[in-house]
Amino acid sequence: MNIEKSTGPRLLPDDYSLDRLDSHSFMGKLFSRASEYLEDNEALKTFYWTIRLMLASRPIVRFVRPVIGFRFLGFGFLDPELEEDNFGVIVFATNPNYGKPFFLEPIELEEKSFPVVVRPFIEIPHWPSIHLSLGRCGCWAETRMSSNSVGPGGLTAKHCVSGLTMGSKVPLTDGTWGTLLDIAPEGIDAAIVATGETPGSTILKTEEFVTPYTDVEFEGASGPVKTKITAVTDTFGILSSPVLPSRVALARSGAHGDSGAIVKSIPLGRAVGIYMGAYTDTAGRYGGLAQTAHQVALTMDGRFLQ
Repeated sequence: MNIEKSTGPRLLPDDYSLDRLDSHSFMGKLFSRASEYLEDNEALKTFYWTIRLMLASRPIVRFVRPVIGFRFLGFGFLDPELEEDNFGVIVFATNPNYGKPFFLEPIELEEKSFPVVVRPFIEIPHWPSIHLSLGRCGCWAETRMSSNSVGPGGLTAKHCVSGLTMGSKVPLTDGTWGTLLDIAPEGIDAAIVATGETPGSTILKTEEFVTPYTDVEFEGASGPVKTKITAVTDTFGILSSPVLPSRVALARSGAHGDSGAIVKSIPLGRAVGIYMGAYTDTAGRYGGLAQTAHQVALTMDGRFLQ
């Protein structure tokens, strides 16, 4: 997806006051906290309209029922070349019979009409087929901090150690073996592996308020990848529950073996996500997917280190 051709936050109405949200509701309180935290007005506006669209979509989520191969909903910027230059709801669907994106009935709010587009895509995992030695450990992490802490160990994507149990040996790129220390709950794509390397001791903050159009980067196996967040998924504002996995869509993907890399915001350097893999649209263009980092910290009762 060529996000650089998107008009970005200028597509959104400039009215983003709390008046339109119930200040006592969970989402209202979430936006109040975000307004104290997000210094960039464009980011705050985008975060606000992401919330508004999530709330507006819930009563009419039935619009996805006829979509064959429905995987998840994204809220953010549409593909300006293949779909339209707009902000709306993206219905990700893995149906090979859908030859190109198509639009459903829009969501009408008082301030703006928001499009709902079905985006056919093919998931392309970028995890190793055999060994973690082909994956990435983006930073270190400690888990279970409020009880008997585990780690620190190298943080990676859980699918890189698929099929292994706690204590299993994991091959590393230096020819040695690590030990699988902890695995995130089902649906959360994270795990930590003990290595012989001395872990970092500086806290790496996780980004709680992940916003579409944010500049991000991650260190892939063949070098750095810089891109933008295009959409986020709706977890009802709840990141602490493993039954509501949270994902981040990226304009660019990495390469095979990049799973586990830490996606960081630019310029703050906060952990936004754990890179999972790529997807392609019907035009054969690539985008990336990541597990939300803050959800990993909450569900595993942990912290990231660098």
